[in-house]
Amino acid sequence: MRRGLLPESAYAWLPGVLIAVLGLAASGWLARQQAASAEQVAQARFARAANALSDALIRRLDAYTEIAFGLRGLFILDPALGRAEFDQAVQNLQVEERLPEVSNIAFTRYLRREDKAAFERAVQADTSLDPRGYPGFAIRPPGDRPEYFVAHYLWPMAGNEGVHGLDISAQPANLASMRHSMRTGEPVASAPFDLVQYTVAPTGFVIRVPVFRAAPGERRAEVRDANFLGSVAVTLRVLNLIQRLETEGLMQGLRVTLSDRGPSFGQGGAGAARVLFTNALPEVAGAPRFSRVIQVYGRSWQLDFVPDNAFLSAAEQATPRWVGIAGVVIALLLAALVTLLVRERQAAMARAAASHLALEDSEGRWKFAIEGSGDALWDWGVADGTMYYSTRWKELLGHADDELVAHYDVWVRRVHPQDLPAVLQRLQDHLAGASEVYEAEYRMARKDGSWLWVLDRGKVIRRDAAGAPQRMIGTLSDITGRRKTAQVLQDSLRDKEALLKEVHHRVKNNLQVITSLLRLEGRRTERPETRTVLSEMQGRIGSMALLHESLYRSGTFASVDLADYLAKVVQQAYGALMGPGAPVQLHQQLAPVQVGMDQALPCGLMVNELISNALKHGFPDGRGGQVSIALQPLEDGAGWRLEVADNGVGLPAGFTVEDSVSMGLQLVSQLCQQIGGTLALFSGPGQGAVFAVSFQVEQPAPLVMPDGPLHPTEP
Repeated sequence: MRRGLLPESAYAWLPGVLIAVLGLAASGWLARQQAASAEQVAQARFARAANALSDALIRRLDAYTEIAFGLRGLFILDPALGRAEFDQAVQNLQVEERLPEVSNIAFTRYLRREDKAAFERAVQADTSLDPRGYPGFAIRPPGDRPEYFVAHYLWPMAGNEGVHGLDISAQPANLASMRHSMRTGEPVASAPFDLVQYTVAPTGFVIRVPVFRAAPGERRAEVRDANFLGSVAVTLRVLNLIQRLETEGLMQGLRVTLSDRGPSFGQGGAGAARVLFTNALPEVAGAPRFSRVIQVYGRSWQLDFVPDNAFLSAAEQATPRWVGIAGVVIALLLAALVTLLVRERQAAMARAAASHLALEDSEGRWKFAIEGSGDALWDWGVADGTMYYSTRWKELLGHADDELVAHYDVWVRRVHPQDLPAVLQRLQDHLAGASEVYEAEYRMARKDGSWLWVLDRGKVIRRDAAGAPQRMIGTLSDITGRRKTAQVLQDSLRDKEALLKEVHHRVKNNLQVITSLLRLEGRRTERPETRTVLSEMQGRIGSMALLHESLYRSGTFASVDLADYLAKVVQQAYGALMGPGAPVQLHQQLAPVQVGMDQALPCGLMVNELISNALKHGFPDGRGGQVSIALQPLEDGAGWRLEVADNGVGLPAGFTVEDSVSMGLQLVSQLCQQIGGTLALFSGPGQGAVFAVSFQVEQPAPLVMPDGPLHPTEP
């Protein structure tokens, strides 16, 4: 039977052919859609990466400005701030570690013509940092001008010697930014110029913050001109700034051209743009581009981006192709199924429709964690409680810039309840004038509920006629990491102390074993002189063992109480040579003093030799008497005197330690030299003998960590 123009059997193939044709067309369409979707994803990621780099550049420029503001605060507090204080303040900011891209930080001094000669002489004689001063200092370039803007203080000096003394009148870009900052009192960025300290890629710019004696808020021009001190300038080489962003992974997949479009203030056009940096390849027609203009303290900068890769993974790039292949395979399979199962065509088509799964784009979000550099700043109006919090202050607490009300109560509510009473007490003491500077370490609550350890420092900078505080400024530093590190170091120190204690214990035991071996060897020999030598060796080794035992029992390994140690040495030496009821009495007068092992051991050996010598030779034939040992400070307080004396038969006339053949007395002389002391001998036939050693006590180095006392880390 025929149905139309085609045989009946042909109709069994027709649905399959139609499905195959439609499936192939659909596969091609899906592949194109997937390719377009992937391109949109790549473009969105490209734009997001470009915006992230732009935002990171803005935040980093803000960080440099906050450093300049912090240094300006020092000049507001002390307009006569010296070179050494300026250098120390920059080092405290840890600029070299945290912001290595900064070329230099300078204080540019404003001078009039009549002050030039005196200023040059003062700088030449300034030895606060360099004992040689700066004898060759002169304002450059030379010439008589009505006013000068001179690079006075400079950090670091090394590598920037050509900047010291430079009058920025020689650099029009710098001079223009200085005059604008002087007029407006606002921070300003200079036009790009070539840095004199670089020969390759010298393009740089300066961010300046003006410094006035007048209180902020004064807007009259004559007040500003009369109180203008100069400006704090942060100089940056553009190449170093871009390389820093690149090391943080912010330029991956991007090619960028950074251009300066001119000032955003004043009259007239911006002028011709100057390229500050570019790593862009030759432009390819149709390649995606992204541009953004940012405002940099009175300058307009333009960033032009082109992608360096497709911003898609290999799997994402292959997805459209695999979608097309999968569609073809599915279409053919469906055609075969429809051909074989014509009666179930609707069900097969439903399954085919269900098999076209929706493809969802899976994007990984890139998180650029850019932390602000420098300390957080705050400015408190004490009378009304209003406060200014810098962006860094809010970032430390995990808040956005507009989430916190600038008020004193905002700070109080975030201080840990356990720390608040002590912090408020220190603050009140400073407000009352009891302390020069307010400083406190405490915990603050972050937005997520965690606690942040901070170091808070501030100072009242204005009081009214009655002395009541009106304004206070300060900084806030995150010291959580330091606290955690301190705890780790404290635990490590505790382990090392336990190890040292075990070492001293084992050394003492080993010395006692050696003493026992010498005692056994002495019992075996028949020669009296050998027994004498072995006995003396036992005493000396016993003195060393007593030192290690004292260190082990006291638990302090850097120092020992010399009086306590010598008392044990004396008792040991006396007990070894004198039994109960001996006619020679022992008298001790030992004042306590802490010394290190390097002095304690020689003193113990000297006392052992001198006590043994007095008991052996000072009282022959059972003669009675007294042996005394004294350790006392000298009358002038410049040292200590260790003295061993007896009232025995004394020494022969003309006797000197240098001429003595006694090994013990020669050892005493050498040990005295070892501790840097002087040995004095007083004796005569029948007058007894006095050996006195005068020496300086060297303070033992404590077993503490280099950063000072350790504090436990609290939650």
